[in-house]
Amino acid sequence: DDSGDVDAQELFKAVEMLEIEISLDEIEDMIKAVDNDGSGSIDLDEFTGIMAVMFAMNKQEEADDSDDEVIDYRSGEEIVAELMFASGLYDPCHVFPEAMRWEGAKQLASNPALRTGYRILSNLEKNGSLSDKHLGVVKRVMGFLGWDKRTIRKQCPVTARQLLKALLGFSQISGPSVSEDGGGDLGPEELQLEARLSSVEVPEDDQAILDQAMLWLFRGVPLRLEEEEET
Repeated sequence: DDSGDVDAQELFKAVEMLEIEISLDEIEDMIKAVDNDGSGSIDLDEFTGIMAVMFAMNKQEEADDSDDEVIDYRSGEEIVAELMFASGLYDPCHVFPEAMRWEGAKQLASNPALRTGYRILSNLEKNGSLSDKHLGVVKRVMGFLGWDKRTIRKQCPVTARQLLKALLGFSQISGPSVSEDGGGDLGPEELQLEARLSSVEVPEDDQAILDQAMLWLFRGVPLRLEEEEET
């Protein structure tokens, strides 16, 4: 309509021409998720982001009939190396070893690492789309937190905001109770660890924030036995 913005009806007509299977209600929900000013329409930057989400969702739907595993079976070190491609990032298990749990060389679950990943991710200024390397970590994390394979295929977050919303529904992320006097469910050593991790430095740009958050989330989930056998 020459306004410079795109509303739900206009976007729905556009995706129909691209043969992307998505309903008007889903488009309206997506616009609400990225519509920072509450106008009910999106500008060019928001349009670019939402189209990336829809293409990702369409790709996910095409894979729904597959019986393939949703878990990424690459070794942990391969995943970490890919996420650390950007300069200035670090592997949490090297810089904050006290936040990790290990059984010999096997990585165990670490709720402090998961919570730190969530806190870093919440510092994103824009709602970025998750790349394939991020989605591999997200599927691991959501599977560990309790989603089954079908739920992961159908509801796997494809943007940072979707991931933040999904993660907050789990007690491992929302955290243990801490009373005003510093008590609650945490002992003295755990309180000290939480205090230190709460001040973990956040990268300056959104891409680095996303990658660093994924590194923390990845280090918060255990390496499965079947993954050890595969790698």
